[in-house]
Amino acid sequence: MGRKTLFFMFLLLAGRFNPTAAQNIIPLYDTLKACLDISDRVLVYEDKSGQLKLEDILQRDSLFAKRDQPVPNYGVTRSVIWARLDIRPQAGEEFYLGLGFPNIDTVTLYYPSGGKYAAKKTGWTFPNASRDLVAPDLVFKLPGQEGDTLLPYYLEARGRIVILPIALGTRTTLMESLHTNALYYLFYLGLVSMLFFYNLAIYITSRAKEYLFYSTWVFFATLYFMISKGYTNTMLPESFNALFRHVNIVSSLGGISILLFVQTTLRLKEYMPRVIKYYLALLALYLVIIFASLAKQFQLASNLSQLVLMLTVILGLWSGIVMYRRGHSFARYYMYGFVVTLISMTIYILTFQQVFPFNVFTNNSIVAGSGIEMILFSFGLGAKIKAINDEKQAAQELAISALKDKEQLIHEQNVMLETKVEERTQELKLEKKKSDDLLLNILPEEVAYELKENGSTEAKNYAEVSVLFTDFVNFTGISEKLSPKELVSELHICFKGIDEIIEKNRMEKIKTIGDAYLAVCGLPNRCETHALNCVHAGFQILEFMKKRKEEGGLFEIRIGINSGPVVAGIVGIKKFAYDIWGDTVNTASRLQQNGAPGKINVSGSTYELIKSKYSCTYRGKLAAKNKGSIDMYFVD
Repeated sequence: MGRKTLFFMFLLLAGRFNPTAAQNIIPLYDTLKACLDISDRVLVYEDKSGQLKLEDILQRDSLFAKRDQPVPNYGVTRSVIWARLDIRPQAGEEFYLGLGFPNIDTVTLYYPSGGKYAAKKTGWTFPNASRDLVAPDLVFKLPGQEGDTLLPYYLEARGRIVILPIALGTRTTLMESLHTNALYYLFYLGLVSMLFFYNLAIYITSRAKEYLFYSTWVFFATLYFMISKGYTNTMLPESFNALFRHVNIVSSLGGISILLFVQTTLRLKEYMPRVIKYYLALLALYLVIIFASLAKQFQLASNLSQLVLMLTVILGLWSGIVMYRRGHSFARYYMYGFVVTLISMTIYILTFQQVFPFNVFTNNSIVAGSGIEMILFSFGLGAKIKAINDEKQAAQELAISALKDKEQLIHEQNVMLETKVEERTQELKLEKKKSDDLLLNILPEEVAYELKENGSTEAKNYAEVSVLFTDFVNFTGISEKLSPKELVSELHICFKGIDEIIEKNRMEKIKTIGDAYLAVCGLPNRCETHALNCVHAGFQILEFMKKRKEEGGLFEIRIGINSGPVVAGIVGIKKFAYDIWGDTVNTASRLQQNGAPGKINVSGSTYELIKSKYSCTYRGKLAAKNKGSIDMYFVD
């Protein structure tokens, strides 16, 4: 039996009866139902020289001790960290050991095998083919052991940052634990993906550079967290594993993007030109980090990356505060975002410096902080666009106002030099309004607009209209008994009331001829209910005249309505008037003449259009002047 074998058996027996080891025994059957966090049971030893081999460690086995932390955290270190796990095997099951901090360069597991120790390795940059289990964490499959003997396992961790959150479980329980952790990250990934594609789409449509820089920053920040959390192993092709070694390049590209984003979004060249030199200096430092990483100076690149990222956040925070204090309200979102990032980054960095313990909160603080920052910056972009639109609107209004002032000044100089511009403008507007109102009082709106635009109008045919004609009964006899003033006053009261009824029923007043009143429905705008509107207006006119009679009015009224085609247009060049012509108009006049006081007399054509709504009394074919016999109806 060789010396190494005897020494190995001695260590097993020593571990079995070592009181310290007995307190940290890890029975694997405890992990059958759930993954077991054993970080606080691990005994550790720090090899500051970094030169010790397993044989040397075995001779220093008594120096292993528990760290005064729930999770052994050595942070940024040049030392090699050794961990001892005293495990009692469980026959018939496959067990796995997982390290919840995947950023360690190389981890070697030494396990008992045939009277000596065998070894297998994994690490941050190791390909999937060399891993026992493809997962975000570093995972070892524990070789099966027979019996119930307590066995010491050793882990050797070498890397720029060494933190040892260790869990044990079966393949099922370990994967369930990893799956639970992945759900939170997938939620984060879904959120940032939505922000990325949304802002990228805005850039494609608007070509606004701030949206491009924002999308680029979100992309590289997300890629950085995918690398640092080990998710590139499971979410990206294996060819992307080269990014592990160049994670500082990814973080630098994200830093460059955020510098360009803040500089563009806050318009620092315009509002804070003196600060641009600091942004350029940081851009230069990011290039130094990229070149250092390409030159494989990973420790230098990592340390410099942390410093420059912190300076980037501080500079962005300062810029946001200054811009906010200068009245740019949208800058508050950048101020808040950088405050959140500064806090989360400080927690994250100080965790690596062993100031804070490693736990779920400190480990994910930078991811949570970046997610909140992305949301706040997205809000800031929206607020900035609103502010820009408000500025443009104000500038347009100012330009329009200045243009109006200039036009008013020119108008004042050309028309009346002694009159102030604003007074003259108001006078002109008032006069124009009076002119427009007068024109609209004479002509239908469509005809008035055509006359103003073209200086003339064309007569038009209207195939389907209804013409309403009214006349006061015994007007001549009554008017002889009145003074001119009394007559005009009474006509004004009556015609004013009729005007209001005509307008309310979407009809056009054409003219008054003495005591006669002519109106039409269906022109210049087409109206499907022209006949019904006229009849409805007729009944309202009868009701109005009845009330007027009760109040002391003098007149009774006859109403005639006819439906058919007419020609409408303007005649004359002085005191022009809008008029209608045609047999339909003449027939409406004859219907009024053959009507009765307080009655609406309609033709057969009108009757056909209203018979479904109104009951009518057929009067027969009555003779009308110059028209022969006409079917006439009283509307009941």
